[in-house]
Amino acid sequence: MKKIEGLKRVQDLEQNHLEVLKTKLHDVCLVLIMEVKNLRSAVATEAMCTLADMYVRLQKAMDPEVEATGQALLLKLAQTTSAFIHEQANLALQAMVENCSHAQVLNALLNKGLSHGCVAVRCSMAQYLHQLTDSMGAAQILTAGKGITERILTAVSKIAMDAALEVRQHGQTILLELARQQEFQLLWKKIIPGEERFYLDKLLKKAKK
Repeated sequence: MKKIEGLKRVQDLEQNHLEVLKTKLHDVCLVLIMEVKNLRSAVATEAMCTLADMYVRLQKAMDPEVEATGQALLLKLAQTTSAFIHEQANLALQAMVENCSHAQVLNALLNKGLSHGCVAVRCSMAQYLHQLTDSMGAAQILTAGKGITERILTAVSKIAMDAALEVRQHGQTILLELARQQEFQLLWKKIIPGEERFYLDKLLKKAKK
């Protein structure tokens, strides 16, 4: 109850004293990460709701904290099978994707989520990568420079061949959107090794028919 009361106070700061919260933002986020991991669902849920509100209210001011907080939310999906907890984590992740900078969100999603052994983690990572790429637009992704273009193409090629159908579907849909751009083929062949492209090139040719 004391932890929940403390989280409620953070929410009060978000609503009424945002500038004060900003002065201790990193310290607050470290506490929230710890409480997202809490095994008591009531505490973890309150922490995830607090993070979701912070993404919405602070937006790009949260960028320095996005990677660590976003990864905590993703990894929460591997900690429990509770549908309610998964829903809360995903709501917070959605708020992150909608309100924070693309590059920071990309780091949060891919650094822990891309190769994670838990299907639920990879599914959410793929879902929100899909949402992020839709928000950016295929043309912007392919002209965004090495840091974003190469990372997204590499990630999508991996996701599109994932063992889990739901993950695979997100990856293939993103890939087909990117493939409609003129710059795609040159970048695709430059960034993705031939052996990795073999199956996916078949998919792209089939989609063109």
